[in-house]
Amino acid sequence: MAIPSSVALIAISNGSPQGTPNPVNALSAHVRQYLNTAIVKALNDPSILAIVLVGRPDGKGVFSAGADIKEFSGNSGGSVTTSEPGGIPTLNDLAHLMEGSSKPIIAALTGACLGGGMELALAAQYRVADKSLKYGLPEVKIGLIPGAGGTQRLPRLCGVRYALDVIVRGRINCSSAEGMKCGFLDNVTKSEESVVDCAMRWASWASKLPPVTLESRRLCNRSVPNDQEGMQNEDMCDFALQSCPPKRAGGESARATVEAIRASFELSSFSEGMEVEKNVFNDLL
Repeated sequence: MAIPSSVALIAISNGSPQGTPNPVNALSAHVRQYLNTAIVKALNDPSILAIVLVGRPDGKGVFSAGADIKEFSGNSGGSVTTSEPGGIPTLNDLAHLMEGSSKPIIAALTGACLGGGMELALAAQYRVADKSLKYGLPEVKIGLIPGAGGTQRLPRLCGVRYALDVIVRGRINCSSAEGMKCGFLDNVTKSEESVVDCAMRWASWASKLPPVTLESRRLCNRSVPNDQEGMQNEDMCDFALQSCPPKRAGGESARATVEAIRASFELSSFSEGMEVEKNVFNDLL
């Protein structure tokens, strides 16, 4: 399928400086600046009606394995949470830009979609994938929590039970079939269809929807749903804490993820939950 002139195809891989290998599409400063510029340009172009975000232009390989952890320093939040006036956008800045987009953004997911990569996908209005996808939020394994909205958006999309399973365990192997079952994905490619073609179908459809539909797709506007199996969200968090190691035995980040997820339903607004996530993330750095 040819790319319609009304759809902007933005590839994460195009943000890496020429001659600088970035095989996992790490979301470095160069990449974040490129994505921010490309998205803003598409939003300001009246001929563009929808945006597709993909790992590589051909829709193959890795979407993104997440933040460039080499940029983390001290308690500044590194590349994730803390902005400088006029500076390089953080992952949080990008996620907020995508979520607030006036035009539908379709994340076309392939290969690894981990950490900050998954958090950007959660900020898109729609998510499609092929069967190569493996997604997850593994930050707990390096002593951190997701810092670009993962603890707030995933519970709103898929429920607290699923968010606890993915984030507290630091899973990295969630499949496209699992993504369809839990609601993370909206579509998986048909046989012989590329993920770019699939995303273009969705972009064409989504560009014709009324603004109220786009508003409903922004996870910041949703409340955390009740558990489908009837458990209270608070009780599930309490049970998760009981299964975490004590802080002194390396359980600090796991326990912190539970408290950040708890903030997604206990606090009255998305922005309050995001503030908790940011503070916890920075405390763990």
